[in-house]
Amino acid sequence: MDSLPITPEQVDSVLSRCGKNGDWATGFFAALHTGPGVLGPADWASLFTPEEGFVDNREATTSLVTLLYLYNRVGAVMTDNPAVLCPSPQDTVAVEEWCSGYIDGARLHAAWRHDPVAMQAATVIAILAGEVPREELLDADEKPLQDVEEWLDRHRIELREHVKNLWIHFAPARKKTALEARAKKQTGRNDPCPCGSGKKYKKCCLEAVAGRR
Repeated sequence: MDSLPITPEQVDSVLSRCGKNGDWATGFFAALHTGPGVLGPADWASLFTPEEGFVDNREATTSLVTLLYLYNRVGAVMTDNPAVLCPSPQDTVAVEEWCSGYIDGARLHAAWRHDPVAMQAATVIAILAGEVPREELLDADEKPLQDVEEWLDRHRIELREHVKNLWIHFAPARKKTALEARAKKQTGRNDPCPCGSGKKYKKCCLEAVAGRR
C-alpha cells in the first residue's frame, strides 16, 4: 500500500468530506487493529460516508482506497510500536479527538465489552475523549475527584502506555483469530493443525471452532 500515490493531502480531503480528521481516524483504526477480532471495510466503511453521499462510484472507490491506505499504515505502526501513534499529551484537542476515534473503534469489537481488563483501560480513554462528564469522575474511594485537571493531565501522559497495554492484552486473541481464519481458508480436515499440536486439523482446532458455532 505504501507504493500507492496517496498523499497526506488526499487523506485529509477524504476525511474532511465525511466530517472526520486525522487524529480521530488514527485513533479509530488503532482500536480496530487492537481488538480481538478482524474487522474489514464492510464493518467500518459506512462511518466514512459523507452526509450528502458520494458524487459517484469513482469518488466512493477513491475514498475507500485512501481509507484502506490509512488503515494499513496504522496497522503497520501498531505492529511495530503502537504508542507512537498517540498525539502529544500537551495537545489536549488532538488527544480528545484521538481518544474519541479509539473508543468508536473499540465499540465495533463486540468481544471487547465482555473483557473487564480491556473495559477498564477503555474507560480511561473514554474519559479523555470527553464522553464522561467531569463531575462524574470519582477517586478510588468513590468520591468526586478533587483535582480533575491533574487527573486528566496525568492520563494524557499515560495514554501511550494504556494503548500499548491494550495492544499486548489482546495479542493472544488476535493471534487465535488469525489462526482460525487461516485454518478455515487453507487447511483441509486431514492436514496437520496449524497450531502446531501435531494432530490432524479435524482432531484439534477444527473441533474447537465447530464447538463455538
